[in-house]
Amino acid sequence: SGIMEMSRLSEIDSLAERPRPIDDYLARIKQAPLDFEPGTKASYSNTGYMILTRIAEKVSGRPFAEFLRSRVFEPLEMRDSGLLLPGVDTPRMAVGYTMAADGSVGPAEALDVTALGGAGAVYSSIDDLAKWTGAIAGRRLLASESWERMFRPYADGYGYGWKLERAGTRDAWTHGGSVPGFATHITWFPAEQLCVVVLKNIDNLPRVFDPLAMMRALSFGEPWQFPAITSRVAVDAPRLQSLAGTYALSATMTLEVKADKDQLLVQMAGQPALAFVPVSASRFQSDRIGATIEAP
Repeated sequence: SGIMEMSRLSEIDSLAERPRPIDDYLARIKQAPLDFEPGTKASYSNTGYMILTRIAEKVSGRPFAEFLRSRVFEPLEMRDSGLLLPGVDTPRMAVGYTMAADGSVGPAEALDVTALGGAGAVYSSIDDLAKWTGAIAGRRLLASESWERMFRPYADGYGYGWKLERAGTRDAWTHGGSVPGFATHITWFPAEQLCVVVLKNIDNLPRVFDPLAMMRALSFGEPWQFPAITSRVAVDAPRLQSLAGTYALSATMTLEVKADKDQLLVQMAGQPALAFVPVSASRFQSDRIGATIEAP
């Protein structure tokens, strides 16, 4: 759509201190210019899910939590799913953790996610997500026309809420996501009728380096090798400082890079900072996400 990504709003940082209604965020976003003309590019949009939350409420005439309960969770017997609103009793809810750049682990920042709606306020379980994926795949939850549109590849092979990928010789419908303290990944192999759900209550370690490759290895016996860090080298401080700055990955995504002693700290907007160690004067690697940065 080109609508501004809500994670770039400065107000989003106040979720831990002073929660705001969803309409407050949407009002701010409405005043922002488009990131690009609708339909000309593809970019993941949390804002889109916030807008869909309000659309569902207006069309159904019910609060989003009630809409989900009556139209999705109860019909599919998803008993461990709901909207995480203040006062909701969730006695079996996992505690979320995060890992700092120095390797220490502690509880993640507590957020009131009410305003996020469909962009990050839904909680669930492995069993419930398997039921939900099975209902989508079995065409039991959507009208036929909606189902066909959901799994039609658009820009960058993205459907409506699913990434449509090829995993070796297999089709795979996938998606992942995270909020502070938690990370998720779902893969559905349609031909094999296999659903793999990964839930973590730590947001940045260990990342699933290549979830599709790992799932193929576990499910189909295909070869896979855990990626290893190349031997780190010493890079002088002026070189590290020269690489510090803000880098634009796309019209809507930036990386903040800082020099930190003998390594770089790299942070994507809305995500924890990750340490990248030098393996040469121009290459830096993270053992947490199996990623490499090539510097000029």
